Amino acid sequence: MIERIKGLLWSKKIRHPRLVPPRYLNRHRGRCFLILGAGPSLIDYGNTIRRFIYSGAPIILSANAAGVEFAPDYVSFINRRRLCERAHLVTGGTYLIGPHIPEWIIRRYCTGAWERLPWVDAKEPFSIRGGIVQCDCGMSAGLLLASALVMGASEVWTAGVDGYADGAPVSALLLQRPDHDLARALETQERMRAVLPEIIAEYRRQGVGGPWSLTPTRFAALPVVEHV
Repeated sequence: MIERIKGLLWSKKIRHPRLVPPRYLNRHRGRCFLILGAGPSLIDYGNTIRRFIYSGAPIILSANAAGVEFAPDYVSFINRRRLCERAHLVTGGTYLIGPHIPEWIIRRYCTGAWERLPWVDAKEPFSIRGGIVQCDCGMSAGLLLASALVMGASEVWTAGVDGYADGAPVSALLLQRPDHDLARALETQERMRAVLPEIIAEYRRQGVGGPWSLTPTRFAALPVVEHV
């Protein structure tokens, strides 16, 4: 009964969050990064991903607890529903929580250390100011591509950032998906496709390698490269 009353009284979304520079700004300067999306290729190319992790010892960023079997260093949640569904799967590393999720929800569902992942919920041109991403980047993977820059990456790889298509599997995860979810996914995919060239331009400006993909992807801007 108490939890139900809290749910009625406490907001489930912070609509105008106060954004401050993240604590992880330049925390991993000069390191290689691997970003894990939730696409089916995460399962199909599991051995490829393991070899990459073993040989390169990257900092691993996971979107929505994708690839928890690879022991990510950070797991991001920018959507409350995804946090409530999957936070319990995170047994190590640090949660990166979007600014619109209230702290009372975080404390209810997260079992370990967490930090804010600040970003501006706007369809503006891509930029980063004081460690704060100044647009939505479309998808969680896009925000993590930006976060790797904020953390000080020297090169960035992705896996499981497959993209979506009608009639194709949309996720390696067993998620509860409402009827409108694929349509929304396709919409955010197009937004990320539009922002990717701007993110890559910032990579080039900073002299950061990549982003490259270890697994097949529908994003032409993420070339699939065999890691040696």
